Amino acid sequence: MDIYTDGSVRDTERAKWGGSGIARFQDGWWVGKSFGIGKGCTVSRAEIRGICEAISWAVDMLVADPGAFNKLIVHCDSVSAMEECRDFFINPPSGAFEWLGLMFLYRVRALRLHGAELVFQWVKGHSGNAGNDCADDLAKRGSAAALEEGAKVSTFTEDLECYRLGKEWTEWTTSAIG
Repeated sequence: MDIYTDGSVRDTERAKWGGSGIARFQDGWWVGKSFGIGKGCTVSRAEIRGICEAISWAVDMLVADPGAFNKLIVHCDSVSAMEECRDFFINPPSGAFEWLGLMFLYRVRALRLHGAELVFQWVKGHSGNAGNDCADDLAKRGSAAALEEGAKVSTFTEDLECYRLGKEWTEWTTSAIG
């Protein structure tokens, strides 16, 4: 199972509003989700939150179809986010990353309990990779929604949407002119 992740932060004069996006290719379509994270977010936190959501999505798929896959490959364009996740296994999460680190460790444990291992794969961002481009777009939508919603409430953390992109979009974005 391959899932692409990305994070985005909209920096306004008042605050930084984060979002994450996750995407996977299924039955000829790019399927994805975006998440608004809220006020005070950093790019690293947005990236790691995307990784956490990708793992959750994979666990949900394994609950629905046990044994469907035994390896989750998370494609991410942030080396620092992947290293931070790796470090959560070595040093217990603390400080500003404590809740995010615990979320990550809990979700990896759930993935393992359902018989799958986690593998990270770096992907070059903004390079025409359709999965990364889709996750990037969804992350931007998440941060935009967090900013919009944040004007009304102090925090915002929930699924925003799921969309599909067809073969035409994939071919256009991966072509020489796309």
